[in-house]
Amino acid sequence: MTENLFNSLVAIFSGIAGVALVAVLVSRNSDTKGIVSSLFGGYADAITAANAPVRQSSGFSGITGFGN
Repeated sequence: MTENLFNSLVAIFSGIAGVALVAVLVSRNSDTKGIVSSLFGGYADAITAANAPVRQSSGFSGITGFGN
């Protein structure tokens, strides 16, 4: 019973989020290019930060790597 309730709630909230995302992207007043750039820019920053220990650089200005 609780598993069905949980799955139903997840489906409802996912549907609402999906509709909101589509509405933001297709709205005439929205900055779609800025939204998409922000999304992928944040993802690129996260990848750079995750690779920092391997590359021995922080990926951020002003912070030195482990070997420096």
